Amino acid sequence: MMENVDALDYRAPALNASGGIDCEIDHPDYGWIPFTASPDDDEPAGRALYRRIVESEGDLEAYREPLGDLAARKRDEIEAARDDAIAGGFEHTFGDTTDIVQTRERDRENITRLAVSAQRKPDATFPFRAASNTEYRLTADEMLALHDAEQAHVSEQYRRSWELKARLEQALEAEDREGIEAVTW
Repeated sequence: MMENVDALDYRAPALNASGGIDCEIDHPDYGWIPFTASPDDDEPAGRALYRRIVESEGDLEAYREPLGDLAARKRDEIEAARDDAIAGGFEHTFGDTTDIVQTRERDRENITRLAVSAQRKPDATFPFRAASNTEYRLTADEMLALHDAEQAHVSEQYRRSWELKARLEQALEAEDREGIEAVTW
């Protein structure tokens, strides 16, 4: 960077997410190039330009995450919340008792295996341990009903995530920042 920061032209200063100022500087050899001025810059000229911009410009517009990045972050949040909701399980009634059926991936695999066994052995009973660590003895029909309930729980979480992601895409298409920010699990 140039030694004489006071002679350096800059344009389009804006605060960034890390507390620096993104701008363009008119480099003597390369013309207008992107530059980030920072109060923590290792180079004294970078710190000096930061101070000069703050003193000259006053209050800069706060950093605003680009809409595409915001939407991508929200999409990731929706998918993580969906996965957490699936894994969290659902309430199910076993005789006179209501318990939580956990539906982490390995739990879903276990329920599917038990349901397959229930189809093959309709007269058998099947042990199933719920979140309370209580073991229930299920008939084949009860095991198949539990499997159906597990499938419905997972499907509902996906349906909800698809609905939210569709709202997110509509807001992004309309360039509606508030609409994007409002989409939450």
